[in-house]
Amino acid sequence: MDNIFDKKIDRSNHEEKKWSLEHLKRTFPVNFSKKLHSLWIADLDFETPKPIVDAIKTRANKATYSYGYIQNEAIEAIVLWYKKLHNITLDKSMIQIVDGIVNSMIEVIKCFTKEGESVLIQTPVYKPFEEVILNTKRKLVANKLVHKNNEYHIDFDDFEKQIVDHKVKLFLWCNPHNPGGRVWRDDEVLKIIEICNKHNVFILSDEVHGDLVLKGEHNSILRFADKVKEFIVVNSPNKGFNLAGLYGSYMIFSSQKTMDLVMNTYKQSRVMTPNVFFQPALIAAYANDESFKWFKAMKNYIHDNYLFIKEEFTKLGFLEPMNVEASYLIWTKINLDLDWVALKKELFNHGVIVSFFDSFMGAEPGWFRVNIGLPRAELAQGIEEIKAVLTEFKNR
Repeated sequence: MDNIFDKKIDRSNHEEKKWSLEHLKRTFPVNFSKKLHSLWIADLDFETPKPIVDAIKTRANKATYSYGYIQNEAIEAIVLWYKKLHNITLDKSMIQIVDGIVNSMIEVIKCFTKEGESVLIQTPVYKPFEEVILNTKRKLVANKLVHKNNEYHIDFDDFEKQIVDHKVKLFLWCNPHNPGGRVWRDDEVLKIIEICNKHNVFILSDEVHGDLVLKGEHNSILRFADKVKEFIVVNSPNKGFNLAGLYGSYMIFSSQKTMDLVMNTYKQSRVMTPNVFFQPALIAAYANDESFKWFKAMKNYIHDNYLFIKEEFTKLGFLEPMNVEASYLIWTKINLDLDWVALKKELFNHGVIVSFFDSFMGAEPGWFRVNIGLPRAELAQGIEEIKAVLTEFKNR
């Protein structure tokens, strides 16, 4: 099946942020006379599996698009997915399907904290983590991750100190980590749980990259559910099956009490169910054998892309790519003292768009993220442009 991922797709007329010239021209000062290498936003340059496309077409052909409801078949598909992919047994009564993940974070923060109270995150991290805290008028508290041996580690002394000093009420956890691609180990998960339990800190675990562990297993907090006081997991098929435009996700709760509190907050906000295409797409993604085969083959292809780009970057001697354990995003440190504004401008001039450190909360200068979820030949061309620009800057 791997050869299907070598197929180049022209997405320029798909009305999607990553490739739409209308959007890119008003967002980035790119030289559009050059071949475009759009390696920034986290989606896949692969066609979504046919069963999902067919399910969306079937729903579209019904020719009405009115108010929806939570379908039992969709809940059962989530239960099936967790069992076959993660060997985790879920209680289907503890699952709720909602709109997008970022909005679900906002609702949980509003539910379990008050304005002015502290929410802890680990930095560097996906920018919306910062936004959901500040936009709800909560206090952002950061536990800075330690970069060592091409991966991030948790400073647990600082983690607990931040909780105590700032009276943290909620820990917003990126699990696995974005942008670092880190899968947290058993001992790390248990230590986080121990500290949060000790200080009555609610855990909200964003596990949207959890299905995309390239080798081995994802250490979802669900594996340790019996050891946690209260938690919520948020997840979605959007990263693994390229469905971000359907704006849907689901929440898995540790208790009925927690679920009731959050759902009441949702009702007050007058938002809840996703659009009418999300649940048919989720069912076709999670419960269809052909989609599952596609998903496993896609992850193998991504892993090979990771090995390829890691080798190419390492050859230069001044690039330090992280060990990516999950996702199709590679976070890399440039070990040079450069003019970062000028570097970004020159990459744009070469038609290259990547995500620089200023797109992430708490990231230090010199880091950038590349999306490797695309055909290898296309990735290779983009990497050659990046290498050429960086080498030219190094030799100035």
